[in-house]
Amino acid sequence: MIVGTENVEIDAHYFEWLVTARGNLDTRSGVVMVLPRPDNRVLVLTKSFYPPGIYNLPTGGIHPGETPEQAFAREVIEETGLHSFPRSVIGRLDQHCTFANQSLDFTHYVVLGTQTSDPPHPTADDESISAYLDATACDLREFADRMRALTGTWRGFGRFRAPALDFVADALSS
Repeated sequence: MIVGTENVEIDAHYFEWLVTARGNLDTRSGVVMVLPRPDNRVLVLTKSFYPPGIYNLPTGGIHPGETPEQAFAREVIEETGLHSFPRSVIGRLDQHCTFANQSLDFTHYVVLGTQTSDPPHPTADDESISAYLDATACDLREFADRMRALTGTWRGFGRFRAPALDFVADALSS
C-alpha cells in the first residue's frame, strides 16, 4: 500500500466545513474511488455548484465502524450507480490541515474498483452531479492544478482535494 502525507494550509471557510459540516458521523476519513474505465482511464465528476472546469474523483465519507471497502461499495452506488466492486486499497493519503493556529488530520483511503464501461448516473438525489468524464493520469494532474489555482471560498476546497488527484495520477503512472 502506498502511503502519502501532505501538509495542507486551508482557509477559514473550508476549515470550518471540515470541522462542523460533516455531521456527527464524521470519522475524519474518506474514501477516494478509483473507477477504471476503458482505455486506461478513470471516472471523474463535477457538481452543479463547482466552479467551471473543476472535476474530482468520486469521494465519500467513511462512517464509524465502516471499512474503506464498505464505504466504497456504498458510495459508488450513490455517486455513480455503477456496479464496481472494491478490488484493493491502493493507498492512504494522510493530510494535516491547518488554518491559523488550528489543525485537523484527515485520512483518504484510495480504493481501486473493478472496471466498468456502463454510463454513470447518481442514485442519491442530493449529490448534485452535473457531468462525468473518463480521464487519463495526465487529465488528473491538470484537474489538480486547476483546483490549486482556485481562489476565494473555493481556495480551501481546491487545496484539500488536489493532492488526492495527484496521488491517483502517480499510482496510475507507476
